[in-house]
Parts: sequence; structure tokens; C-alpha cells
Amino acid sequence: MVGIKRMYEGATSSVQINGHQYGPIPIRCAVRHGCPMSMTPYALCLHPFLRLLDLKVPGIRIGRRTRPTSVVAYADDVTIFVTSAADFAIIEEATRLYERASGARLNPLKSKALAVGSWCTQETVLGIAYHPHVTILCVTFWGTVEQTMKDSRARLTRKVRAQAKRAYTRGPCLAARMPYVNTFLLSKIWYTAQILPAPNIYTQLTTAITWYIWRETVFRVPVSTLQRPKKKKGRWEMPDIAAKCTELLYCVYL
Repeated sequence: MVGIKRMYEGATSSVQINGHQYGPIPIRCAVRHGCPMSMTPYALCLHPFLRLLDLKVPGIRIGRRTRPTSVVAYADDVTIFVTSAADFAIIEEATRLYERASGARLNPLKSKALAVGSWCTQETVLGIAYHPHVTILCVTFWGTVEQTMKDSRARLTRKVRAQAKRAYTRGPCLAARMPYVNTFLLSKIWYTAQILPAPNIYTQLTTAITWYIWRETVFRVPVSTLQRPKKKKGRWEMPDIAAKCTELLYCVYL
């Protein structure tokens, strides 16, 4: 921690307004925005808070994991799994302790609580309000799996269709369109498939993708031909959406 302190010692910032630079402004807290080294000291400072919650909050069992999960974090996006009202006191105590130790402050207005399944109490903690849904790392969760899947299905279909239409006018050849499909159109599906059971929209997604490949014309070859390995005739190796979604989810929860 001494090295981190020295790294930020004497750090300043300036503000540019209408071409004029004002400053320097001394930086006495937080980490430097945009610095590739900033993530490491931030993770080190956040780890005691996450560790305390992991030890004190019972958590839930996810997939085939034998150990319950109490908290997950990506940078400053922290998600805590609460299973009883008694957990609120633990969370509040851990949060207040971390605030005193680090100087950080929780913003209740930027935080959300979601009641999942049979959870019925509206008791909350730290002034955080309940919402009908929350978005965590671009995936929207509702109170039930059915609602979450319905929303996921609609969002995925809209995103893939919209991106296919935007790319449609660029007019690349077939050899260039296939890498675009694998790299950009399908990447949205792979990300969601690692978090949620794959929504049953394979036909709609395949139609949107083949519409882009054949430029709105009648399909020239079966989809199964496009999915053949490159060493065989057809050689486009387009993934089987249903099979890969199932495989991704299985690997994550194994």
C-alpha cells in the first residue's frame, strides 16, 4: 500500500474550458481516472469489504457450485444476495465500516434492490429502494425467471436485428459478412447465454442473421450448410446458436 500511496503522491488535474486550461487541482482521494494502474489499487481496497460480506452473509447456491455465493463484483458494481431480513444488519454494518476505513460513500440513489421469487418483505437497508427490475452489466433481471427470459428474448432480438440492418448498407462480400456475423452479431447472444438459460428464439435470431448474409433475398443454401466446418464444402463455419448457448451455460455453471 505504501507503493500505491507514492504513485498518487502529488497527483493533480486540470480543467479545460473553451480552450483555456485551469488548474492544477490537487487530487487527494480516489484513483486517477483512465490510468491502467487504477484498477489494481481499487480492487485491493474493495477486497476487504467483499471478503467480509462473503464470510458473514449466507448467500445462495448458483448452478452446480457447492459453496454459496454471497456477493459478486465487477469494479464498483457490487451485487449482494440477501436470503433473510437478518442479512440487512450485516450489510449495513459492513458498509459503514468500509466507508469509515476507505473514505468512500455509498450512493443510495444509484443503488437498487430487487425482490426475487417468493421474497415478500419490502424492508430495505441504507435507503435503497426496491425496483421492478435491475440491470447488471447490461443484463436486465426481473423478479421471476419467466419475466427475465421474456425481457431477454425481446432485447436480444431487437439488438441483433438493429445491428444487422445498420451493417446491411455497407455492402461487403459474403466472405466479409461471415466474420462480421461471428464477431459482432452473435457476440451479443454469447454474452447473455453465459448468464441466463438460452431464450427460445433461435429461429428469429437465425432469420435475422441469414437475412443479413443473403442481403434480404431468398436463402441460397440451408443454414446447416453455412454451419459446416471450413474444411468441408460450404466452409463458412457459422455456429449453431442453440448448441453453443447450451454449451456456454453448462460450462459456466459446471
